[in-house]
Amino acid sequence: MVATTVIKWKLNELMSAQRKTSRDLANFLKIHENSVYRLRKEDKMPRLSHETLNGICRFLQCQPGDLLVYLPDEGE
Repeated sequence: MVATTVIKWKLNELMSAQRKTSRDLANFLKIHENSVYRLRKEDKMPRLSHETLNGICRFLQCQPGDLLVYLPDEGE
């Protein structure tokens, strides 16, 4: 059996808790709103450039670790 470790992406949760909109983040990052929508709907850690991750952290005033949670395989 292959262990599957998942890093859960919590962007949507953080944005909802702070009542921030996809449009606000898109404008802040200077990217299309659809790109932010896709990032919010991800459950697993998406591929991001360091510029994007830095921008998200500045926008939400958070640390990168606030956006992630480690979920070990149940067999561990």
